[in-house]
Amino acid sequence: MGRGWKRAESAPRQSLTRQTDLRSLKSTVALRQLSSKDRAMAEKELMLAVAAYNVVRAVQCLAAHSAGLTPRQLSFSAAQDAVMAAWPDLQSAPSPTKFRTIMDRVLPLVARAKLPKRRRKRSYPREIWGRGGQFPSRGSSPSKGAAT
Repeated sequence: MGRGWKRAESAPRQSLTRQTDLRSLKSTVALRQLSSKDRAMAEKELMLAVAAYNVVRAVQCLAAHSAGLTPRQLSFSAAQDAVMAAWPDLQSAPSPTKFRTIMDRVLPLVARAKLPKRRRKRSYPREIWGRGGQFPSRGSSPSKGAAT
């Protein structure tokens, strides 16, 4: 066994929270497939997606803190919707005071989007969803007008 193998064994395992955040990052900001062809543009697309994700998570944390909750108790998609709705106003805010006023309207909306509390553990193990069905290839469809 090489030195790299020992380092991997001694490295701490990722927590479930970190794994979940990476999973939600990939699915939420559509990072399954980048649309850019150029490497530099793909890097920019990736960095912008991560920055947008972090903005939504920051708003979620601020809302949770103001409501006395943990960020995991709030809906990410509701936070994302609230940020997207307020984004034009936040961008054009002429002063920090106006920005704060807009944020003071957004945070209670996000804080109200509480997730339901589970009463008990799942009765089934977690599964990862598949990628969905595949379309048939062009040549495999029956031809029209064929005699039966």
